[in-house]
Amino acid sequence: MEIGNLVVKILEVVAWPITIIIILLVFKKQLSRIILRLSKLRYKDVELEFSKDLEGAESIAKQLKLPKPAEVKRIKAPPTVTPVYDRLLQVAEISPRAAVTEAWMIIETATTEAAKAQGIKTIRAITGREVILELAKKARLEGGTIELYDYLRRMRNNAAHSLEFEISYEDVIRYIDLALSLAHRLRT
Repeated sequence: MEIGNLVVKILEVVAWPITIIIILLVFKKQLSRIILRLSKLRYKDVELEFSKDLEGAESIAKQLKLPKPAEVKRIKAPPTVTPVYDRLLQVAEISPRAAVTEAWMIIETATTEAAKAQGIKTIRAITGREVILELAKKARLEGGTIELYDYLRRMRNNAAHSLEFEISYEDVIRYIDLALSLAHRLRT
């Protein structure tokens, strides 16, 4: 009888670990997909999602051979107005979230200008992404531009809507550089 009690106690102890191992083995493929979709990780107040998206966006920008940040930092402006890049840097010091949103607005403006220049009618409520897709159909955009646009849009959405949004000043500058480069490319 003692052997029976010993077996029951052993089963009680190992039941959950064995169950978890079986679940992991059975659903290995599905769990790996879910883990890959998880792009947000917080550790010691470091926000990795934005940095990860920036790396992807910078990689695409490099493939597209967008102008270097130094080439687009000084967008022409009337002499009495602070240049756009300097204004964005000032905003970034005060509110990184606002700087990302302001930089995104420059992309939206450039997208609208590109639509008008290419004769894309914007009578109905057309989104910037729809304009980008339309420009791609007309073969006016290089491959990867849609993906870069999506990266930057997703990062802006995160900045605008996530209550837990945090970003380093350096990452804001990287975002601003990419946003101004993409806006420049859309205008040209």
